[in-house]
Amino acid sequence: FAAGSGGIWNAGLSLGSAGQILQVNSGASALEFTAPSVGGVKQVIQDVKTDYTVSNSAGFIPNLDVTITPSATSSKILIDTRLSLTGQHGDGMGSELQRSIGGGSYSAIGQANAAGSRQRSSFSGSAYTGDGSGTDTVNIPVNGIFLDSPNTTSAITYKVYYKIAGSNYAGINMSTASDGTIQGDSADAIVMVSSMTCYEITV
Repeated sequence: FAAGSGGIWNAGLSLGSAGQILQVNSGASALEFTAPSVGGVKQVIQDVKTDYTVSNSAGFIPNLDVTITPSATSSKILIDTRLSLTGQHGDGMGSELQRSIGGGSYSAIGQANAAGSRQRSSFSGSAYTGDGSGTDTVNIPVNGIFLDSPNTTSAITYKVYYKIAGSNYAGINMSTASDGTIQGDSADAIVMVSSMTCYEITV
């Protein structure tokens, strides 16, 4: 284009290399060639819990955690968590997603808003039978997807912290009675899996 023709004009602008795009510089004073910004999935890390846990006290779910190191501070981490929980006798289990950055302390993320003394979960359900003093045992898939913006390039570890409602036992990956007895060994019984998958999303 010629100067004043209404097209793009910068007398000092040389031809860029293949694959580059033309943009206005940060000072809005000239044009420049640069590599295009490409967003997408940079890395994927998964952990699958294939054993089972029975407990009547709070704690982190063992053998289920993911450590991921973002490539840029602008990256987001998508955490897809799928839990197989059981409860009985009107008690149950709630869970929250927690993270540690750079080996620091763990803190809950993605929780529901506070509502009195109620447990706050990071997930779409809980292992609660709702049958009061009944004997029904319920196996419940409890899932959650959360997009985290950690603003760091340090290693981040994600875990699930479970909280028991009441004093009875609850199970992870195994049907469990309120006294801690697991489901009998037969073809009718089933051992389940839980998983956590983390995706680094570049923007």
